Amino acid sequence: MNFTFLIILILLIIFFRKKKINLNNPLFFFWSTWIITILICSLNIFSAYNKLSLKTYLYLFLYLLVTTFGFVLGKSLSFANVDIKYTPSKLVVSFNILFLLVCCAYILTIIKLGLPPAISGADRSTYYLGNGGELIYLLIYPCFFLGLILFREIPLIKILPQLIVLSIIVLSRGNKMTIFTIVLMIFYLYGRKIKLINIILFLIFVLVVFYFSTYIYTKNVTDKYLLQTTRVLLTGFTLPNNFYFLYDPLIYFSSNLYNLNNLINLDLSFIGHGLISFKSITQILGAFNPSVTEHYVELQNILNSSLTVPIFNTYSGLGLLYFDFGIILTLAIMLVIGILTGGIYKNKEKSNVSLTTNFFGFILYQTLALSFFTFYLGNLEVLTNLIIMFIISLIAKKHT
Repeated sequence: MNFTFLIILILLIIFFRKKKINLNNPLFFFWSTWIITILICSLNIFSAYNKLSLKTYLYLFLYLLVTTFGFVLGKSLSFANVDIKYTPSKLVVSFNILFLLVCCAYILTIIKLGLPPAISGADRSTYYLGNGGELIYLLIYPCFFLGLILFREIPLIKILPQLIVLSIIVLSRGNKMTIFTIVLMIFYLYGRKIKLINIILFLIFVLVVFYFSTYIYTKNVTDKYLLQTTRVLLTGFTLPNNFYFLYDPLIYFSSNLYNLNNLINLDLSFIGHGLISFKSITQILGAFNPSVTEHYVELQNILNSSLTVPIFNTYSGLGLLYFDFGIILTLAIMLVIGILTGGIYKNKEKSNVSLTTNFFGFILYQTLALSFFTFYLGNLEVLTNLIIMFIISLIAKKHT
C-alpha cells in the first residue's frame, strides 16, 4: 500500500512538475496550512486527543470564508497608484545600520546567555534577551527585507556577505519561526510563479528544519528512549524510530487546532478583550501600569488551563482572537485584515508602493500564513519594525 502511494505521488509530481503556482498570493499559505492542519486532526491519528467538534468545524469554515471574502473584496477596491522610488545608496546605509544592530544584539545575547542553541544545545524557548534586547535582534526582519529588495537593485557584493552572516545567525539560534518568516519573505517578494517541484523542495526543507530542530533538542537528552515514550503516551500515536522527527511537525500543526477545539467546547470566549492576541498593547500598557501585566498573567493562566496539548501552549490565530473577542468580533477583525491584505496585494502588483506599505503587506501575509499557529499581527516587534521601516522610507525616498 505504501509502495502504491509512493508510485502515485511520483506520477503526480512528474505530471504537474511544470505547473506554476503564485506563492506571493497571501491566500496560498493561508489555505494550505489550514488544510494540512485540519486534515491531520480529521484523521484522528492522535488517539489521546478529543475529536474536533462540529462547532469547531463551523467556526473554522466561517473564519476561512470571511477572511477570503475580505481579501477578494480588498482586491476589487480601487486605489490611487502612486509610484514611489528610493535612493539605493540610502537604502544600503539603512540596511548596514540594521545589520550592525542585529549583530550587536546577537553578540550581547551570547555574552549574557552563552553560545546559541544550535551550537550549545541550550533551550531555544529561554534563549532571549530581556529589557528590549530581543526587539533589537528582531530588527533582523526589516534588515532582511531591505536586503532582499536591494538584491535585484545593486551589485550583490554590497549586501551578499551581510545576508550570509544574517542567515548563519538565524540558523545558529535554531528558531523555527524566524527561519520560516525569512522563507516567507522570499516567497512574498519573489514567489510570483514557482514550479511545483520547487514547492516540493520547500516542503522537504521544512522537514529538514524540523529534523535539525529535533536533533538540537535531543542531542543533550540522556534518555532518548524515555523522551520518545513520553511523546507516544502524550499523543497515543507511535512512529517508527527512523521517523521520530515527524512527531514535531505533526504535533506542531495539530496541537493548535486541538487546543482551539477545547477553547470552543469550553466556551472560553470574550474574556481577554485584546490583551492576549494584541500582546504589543499589553506590553506597552504594562510598562506604565503593572496591574495590566498582572491581569495578563491571570488571563494566560485561564487560557493555559484549557490546554489539550500541555507542551504546546498555542491556539492558532483564531483561538487567541476567539478568547479575546468571541466569534463575531473575530470574524470582523479577520474581514478587515482580509480587505487590507487584498488591497495591498493588488496595489503592489500594479505599482511601486512605499517601503512601509510593502513591509506591512508582508506582515499581513505572514499573519495569514502563520494563522494556523498564532496571531502574528499582535506582536510588539510588528509595531517597532513598522516604525523603523517608516523612518527608513522617509529618509531614502526620492523627492521629485
